[in-house]
Amino acid sequence: MATVLPLHLRLVRSEWADRVPTPAHDSLTPAERRRFLAEHPDSYLAVTRGPEDVLGGVTRDELLAQGRASLERLLDTGAFTPLLPANFYVYELKTSDHSQIGVVGGVATSDYSDGSVKLHENVQPERADHLGRHFSIVGVQSSPIALAHRPMPAMADLLHSVRDHAEPDLDFESIDGLQQRIWAVTDAETSQRIIDLLAQTDLYLIDGHHRTAAALAHREMTGPGRADRVLSAIFSSDELRNRAHHRLIHLGEQTGEFLRELQEQLDVRTTSDPDVVAAREPEELALNAGGTWYLVRVPFVGQSDVIGDRLENLDPVRLKRGVLEPLIGIDSMSYDSALSYRPGTVTSDELAAEAASDGLIFAMMRPIDIDDLLAASDAGLIMPAKSTYFEPKARSGVFVRPTTD
Repeated sequence: MATVLPLHLRLVRSEWADRVPTPAHDSLTPAERRRFLAEHPDSYLAVTRGPEDVLGGVTRDELLAQGRASLERLLDTGAFTPLLPANFYVYELKTSDHSQIGVVGGVATSDYSDGSVKLHENVQPERADHLGRHFSIVGVQSSPIALAHRPMPAMADLLHSVRDHAEPDLDFESIDGLQQRIWAVTDAETSQRIIDLLAQTDLYLIDGHHRTAAALAHREMTGPGRADRVLSAIFSSDELRNRAHHRLIHLGEQTGEFLRELQEQLDVRTTSDPDVVAAREPEELALNAGGTWYLVRVPFVGQSDVIGDRLENLDPVRLKRGVLEPLIGIDSMSYDSALSYRPGTVTSDELAAEAASDGLIFAMMRPIDIDDLLAASDAGLIMPAKSTYFEPKARSGVFVRPTTD
């Protein structure tokens, strides 16, 4: 079982909370993140930018140095509190139609490598390397890794008791409408109860595989110290909401040939009626190109009561196995340059229009059940990259934890 302890953190100050914390990273494209930062210069995006978020002419080292300078500017201008005593934090995320409450603390880095925290995705080494260098050069963890545990009534009662019996230390609404409320757990008995409860349950990584790999690399590079703990937000699985994670397929001049072969080699019906798409059969995958929907039948395999077979029948896997590999050899289990990913928070109409304007193919995915994810993790199975999109997400720039001594 995992070991979770309180952390020394900085919190964004309330007077800065409406402009510093970032939107969910994956909800925006790199171009959208560039525009957002230009319009919101105090956004923490200036600290967390990746290579894909800048145009040419900036090296990775220069980008990380710029991130460090942006962090120092925010610290110097008083956007964050001083480093606070080691606490747990009760963390509530609320939208107009959903809420979830969890606890923020430090999970042992070793728990991510020895299997105490269960994983379900592989990572892109280059991305993990950049984030590991971020921990070393920028010197903070500021994007909580999200974990889940199966429902525990005692933990739910404890967190709701903290929430219901005190005013929050921080209560603000982000630009995109997400309300975030935070309570510091300063009572030693409550903190110990959190430690004991989390030590009794399995923890599952649901968002942040690259940050996890980066934390492991940083710990190996720096040795014992602050790198022994990873900033993590832990929620009950029954409070989480998973949306689909769609694919955009970039084929350039091969798009026309692909669509011809799709209809010649596979069982396909076309439509322009969104109601037909919504009512498609479970075995049908929905692809959109140029405003036309292609409903491709890719049969299920195996048995529904076997978790390995259930994973084989997920939309991302069937897209790989039944469409992309036989026609063009793209492996959607990896981060191929021909694929990009968009969350289910963007409507299918918007994604179809985006695909049409850019000459792309939009592959609509169905959301994956949280129980299938937990079962896959228990079985040590690896799911396709970007299979899930848990929302709302813990945001960057709310909690800041030093990663260097």
